[in-house]
Amino acid sequence: MIQKIAQHTATSSSEVSTTSEGSTSWHYFAIIGVLGLFLALFFRDPYLGTTLHPIQTGIASITTALLGIFDIQVIQKGTILVHSGGFACEITPGCTGIIPLVLYIVAVLMYPARSAQKAWGLILGIVFLVGFNFIRLVHLVYLGAYHPSWFDVMHWVVWQSLIALTVVAAWWAWTGWVRRKAL
Repeated sequence: MIQKIAQHTATSSSEVSTTSEGSTSWHYFAIIGVLGLFLALFFRDPYLGTTLHPIQTGIASITTALLGIFDIQVIQKGTILVHSGGFACEITPGCTGIIPLVLYIVAVLMYPARSAQKAWGLILGIVFLVGFNFIRLVHLVYLGAYHPSWFDVMHWVVWQSLIALTVVAAWWAWTGWVRRKAL
């Protein structure tokens, strides 16, 4: 289905499908919005079960190692990170960064560009977004351990917003590169 959408988008215009006013077509963003809503509704334990547990554990291990670089010692117990000061957090499916990655991947695949350009967009964008997610996790554990009063607002407001903006910014930067290459 994604491939059909991408073919439709690619055949309807040499760039992102645009209206006569030059604004980006609503259907492109509507598809991303519907996909985002679908992921938000079904990306939960009742539907996923323990499917993502190995990914969560791997992310917890990498986060523990990164925290060690900054001399923040935590003990990992599966998907749970425990700091000696009493702070503990769990790497849940939402902490994996999979939803932003899926949205980014679909946005790149839907955009009318050559396969090589899409491959570069996927490789660089995924590496960037995964790295950004680890920065988020390290920062949140640091806040939880040393500034717990800031944890909730940073976790639920600031970092959620930054992740969304980063996905859009990464896609926007990539599409700008694609358009410059087309000139």
